[in-house]
Order: sequence, then structure tokens, then C-alpha cells
Amino acid sequence: MSKNNLLKLALEVLKKLPAGAIYSNTKKPPEGATEYTTEGGAKYWVPKKDKQETKDKSKQNTGEERQKTITVGAITETVPYTPKEKLVPYKRDMYDSLEKRGYTEDEIYFVLRMFTDNPTKGNWKDGKPNATQLKSIVSTGIYSVKNAKDQANVGTNKYKGIAYFHDSEYKYQMRGASNKQRREAHKKLLAAGLDPRGKSDKHFEIITSVVEDSLPW
Repeated sequence: MSKNNLLKLALEVLKKLPAGAIYSNTKKPPEGATEYTTEGGAKYWVPKKDKQETKDKSKQNTGEERQKTITVGAITETVPYTPKEKLVPYKRDMYDSLEKRGYTEDEIYFVLRMFTDNPTKGNWKDGKPNATQLKSIVSTGIYSVKNAKDQANVGTNKYKGIAYFHDSEYKYQMRGASNKQRREAHKKLLAAGLDPRGKSDKHFEIITSVVEDSLPW
């Protein structure tokens, strides 16, 4: 057989190999791998795709693997990111609803991070939450946005009493405090020239004077 015919045969054989196939004479197949033979008599095998690799490629096709670093109030966090136009319908509807209510893109994705696309984990039917589950998750997400934004207000007159500001030393005293009581304690600490996040005898005195009615003892 001439060199040209051999080259043609080799090209024809190469065309017929499955994607990712490896000739056995160039790399020995691992134990348990199935060997195949081409029409030209050459042996080859096909590596099994790694499950994680397949999963990653699947995510790449849907855009789900992308991430976005967002900042909401005092919190900067990297969250899963899918462009609005590629979101599943119920998430896209939620995006539109939150956007109309004045939430920024970062705040919207801060809420969307509360959702899972795993219907088993989320106990969802048909891969999406029912009305009750949706309301609960959205409420939690919106609260987390307000809490993150209020954390940035700690130490200023803009503090709204949503976020916890106190040192862990006073967690028991502040455990049952209302937003109003937190605002009042925060205001009095500032007026006394104290850092609301700090701890001292004066902190304890001010905090307990505000929340004494709600203390469990």
C-alpha cells in the first residue's frame, strides 16, 4: 500500500474515532476499560468522564457556575450568579418584583442566594417552591438585606435597631430586646461617648437599664 493510501486510511480511521478516544498503542487503557477496534484494525479505548467534570460542564452550559461578588451594607460576599435573562422563571419574576420595589442588583442576588435549585433539599415539588415556601424564603432574604444594611449603620445616628451591635458579653441581656430597645441602648451608648460594640461597666449599666423589662430573670 502506498504512503498516500496509508495516509488516507489513517485519516479515515481517525475520523471514525469517538470524541476523546485514545489509541491503545499510545496509552495503555486502565484496568476494566473496554477496548474497541477500528475498521483498520487499530485498537482504542474511551476514558470515562469524571462525574464532577460532567457536572461542571453542565453548569457551564447553563451559566450557573458563574459567581458574583456583591456588597450589601457591611457585608461583601461571593454568591452564585446567573444573568437575569437566564434565571428560571420564578426567580426571574422575583427579580423583576424586587427591582420594582427599589432593590439594587446586589441586594436582589443577596436574596436569591437564599434559594436552592435542589428540590429534594428544599422539599419542593417540580423543582420550585410553593407559594408558602416562596413567601418564607423571600421574607428571610429581605430581612437579611435589611440586617446587612443596618450593620453598616452601627455607631451612627442612622442605626435602625435591626442588626445586633453589642459585644457577645451582653448577648443574654440583649437576647429578647426589640428593635426599639436596641435603638435606645445604641443611642444612649453613643451619647455617653462609648463605642456601641465595646464592653465596660458603663456598657452593662446602660444596656441593662434599657432592656431590664425584657430580661428573663
